[in-house]
Amino acid sequence: MISREPIVNAIKELDSSCEFEYNPEDDTINIIKSDLGITEKQIRDKAKLVEYKSKRLSQYPSLDELVVALAEKEEGDDTMWKEVSAKRQKVKTDNPKPE
Repeated sequence: MISREPIVNAIKELDSSCEFEYNPEDDTINIIKSDLGITEKQIRDKAKLVEYKSKRLSQYPSLDELVVALAEKEEGDDTMWKEVSAKRQKVKTDNPKPE
């Protein structure tokens, strides 16, 4: 089940004027009005992408970590770069891109 935030964000991206109701208890989406005629399947597919991107972004190494790792690598010490690269790969493995 996808949480409320990705559902809401997906609807906003697909049709910003869409009127809907979402019931997280039974995971139902009731589209009241959509000027673009979006469907529940479109919403759920988009929500999976929104959720996947959000999870990855929250787990990736920070920009500060990347900058320091690159600077140290440039100076000849690639230890931190290898750690950051391994962390990034783990995030990708743990959060595969939805089909």
